[in-house]
Amino acid sequence: MKILSVLVLVGAALLAGCSSETEAVHVKYPVTYTVQVGETKAVSDYGPQSVSNQAVQTLTVEPGRPLYYSVSSSFDVLVTVAEVPTPDERHQVSQMQGQNFATSITPQAASLVVTFTAAKPNTGGTLKFTLSDQPIAQ
Repeated sequence: MKILSVLVLVGAALLAGCSSETEAVHVKYPVTYTVQVGETKAVSDYGPQSVSNQAVQTLTVEPGRPLYYSVSSSFDVLVTVAEVPTPDERHQVSQMQGQNFATSITPQAASLVVTFTAAKPNTGGTLKFTLSDQPIAQ
């Protein structure tokens, strides 16, 4: 039993000395997300309440490489992209509004947060959000 305990301790010490690097996330582009955005209705003693809903997509990207994205929607949507260099920081790098558009950014941080908001009250639905490492024809 003592030999087994010693082997476990030696194994733990060896593993503790090993360093592991986080492997980069490799995405096969293009990739398309279906995103639900819109208004939600709630009823209270004071009548119907309208609550605006946002959809949020967090992305891991390669800093310094252009990232192309497009939105195809049946309703007017506001899309905001922010870099997240640290958990406490966000820097807006893009904001677009419309139903169908394509654009690109070159992020300087490895993490992006994309926020989708219905641009007009009491509207919403499902949109398509496509990411690519190549320009997207609109």
